[in-house]
Amino acid sequence: MRLKLTRLLFAALLPLVFPFALLAQNFAYVTNPGSNSISVINTSTNTVVATVPVGSAPTGVAITPDGTRAYVTNSGSGTVSVINTSGNTVVATVTVGSGPFGAAITPDGTRAYVTNYGSGTISVINTSTNTVVAAVGLGGTPYNVAIAPDGTRAYVTNFSSGTVWVIDASSNTVVGVVAVGKYAEAVAIAPDGTRAYVTSLKQVSVIANSTGTVDATVPVGMNPSAWPSPRTELART
Repeated sequence: MRLKLTRLLFAALLPLVFPFALLAQNFAYVTNPGSNSISVINTSTNTVVATVPVGSAPTGVAITPDGTRAYVTNSGSGTVSVINTSGNTVVATVTVGSGPFGAAITPDGTRAYVTNYGSGTISVINTSTNTVVAAVGLGGTPYNVAIAPDGTRAYVTNFSSGTVWVIDASSNTVVGVVAVGKYAEAVAIAPDGTRAYVTSLKQVSVIANSTGTVDATVPVGMNPSAWPSPRTELART
């Protein structure tokens, strides 16, 4: 799929495709699925300052709110590499499901949510122990995930059925399924938590989070997407 985003779509998906934690000096973490590595770019000088070997075909990356850890999904090896950003070394490797793709960190930094499109599950990682504390069976093809700003809900796109699962983050249970459009792929939450924006074939669906229903559909270009890799995220170290 080709990345085709209109200005509106880019704004809606900015927290997902380019999540920023802009504090002091910043570094961009970029996944390299073809070389099984992460490139670390110093954004002050725009130079690569480190290359970190990870698992097979790294795809997604999420940074903890305090900027100390990067969680990288390795879609080819069914693992998540945890990088200590102060030394750019892998400090843990967490086994998750088949084909991990998207990742998101809760606002309090205590959990990482990882989509496993090959096994139809979400893995919930405790970031203190770097262990999987829950596996939510969803079916379908979980693709990308976003967390509400208050940490109460996780929104997961189902690529194969064109729906979005809404997960209660306190119990890790599905509390809603919202039909959007064919090939639901990327998802991002508005900063005030009132709306979720989801890309699908030729459109962006706007979900009102208070009702769990689509209250607007925005026509855009063909195959709006968060794909292909690499993914980039910024962190302070």
